[in-house]
Amino acid sequence: MPQQHDWRWCRKCQGLFFGGRPGSRCPAGGAHERAGSSNYSLAFDLPATNGWQSDWRWCNKCQGLFFGGRPDPSCPAGGVHERAGSSNYSLRQASVIVDRMALPNSGDEWGSEDVYMLTFRGSVPADGGVNSETQFTVRGPGAYWNNFTNGDVRNRDIAIAAYEPDSLYIVSLIEEDGERDVTEEIESAYRTGLDVVWTAALARTVGQSINDRIEVLASAVIEALHGTSGILTNIPVLGDDDQLGRPQRLVLPTNSLQAVLDFKGEGARYRATFKVE
Repeated sequence: MPQQHDWRWCRKCQGLFFGGRPGSRCPAGGAHERAGSSNYSLAFDLPATNGWQSDWRWCNKCQGLFFGGRPDPSCPAGGVHERAGSSNYSLRQASVIVDRMALPNSGDEWGSEDVYMLTFRGSVPADGGVNSETQFTVRGPGAYWNNFTNGDVRNRDIAIAAYEPDSLYIVSLIEEDGERDVTEEIESAYRTGLDVVWTAALARTVGQSINDRIEVLASAVIEALHGTSGILTNIPVLGDDDQLGRPQRLVLPTNSLQAVLDFKGEGARYRATFKVE
């Protein structure tokens, strides 16, 4: 991984700037102040990689780091930031990760099973408004959640969503049956339908407390995800192991509290543990 050293923290503006050139300009006035800073390294020119955000740029006027994916970013040296001569830097994003998936009891299941995890993330506006970001991801089976049999445990870390502490997470688990994969077309249909449900639920809860909003939003997404799975994967609502119980809200783990969800179908029970990293 190519990296560039000598990026510094400014104690005045709390920003990151390149310390290898003179003439820095700080939004708090004067030059950036590096006293007390560690020597940070930034990855650059990476291929598209899960868990990393690219298009961070160095400004040759103020020496600061800015995100180049939005138009006309203001520069403390005047005008807008200037990216000429900059590499394409990537910053690692914190992720919600499944660090353990187990099948402690397969009941009357025959043979081995492959599983998919579906995750919806919606940011809950702190101001009580309706401007919100959503994300829908599908993970598995790939080389990690396939061929489960009774007693199997998989310990490979799998990132399922971006970590946002103010977001709501709803998780569902599906066993593949009859080679009905969660294809890109099915994933797109999930995403479109859940975005509509989320937007409508946000509009219904304007003016409510944050806790009341979260309860309504969680219920709406759980019902929509459960119903959509029943339609798009041709799974009966009852009497089938493919949709393993109802979708569940994931309360994010902390340093002192592990997050564990049990997904129980007609004849199988999976247990997933989560972490943030």
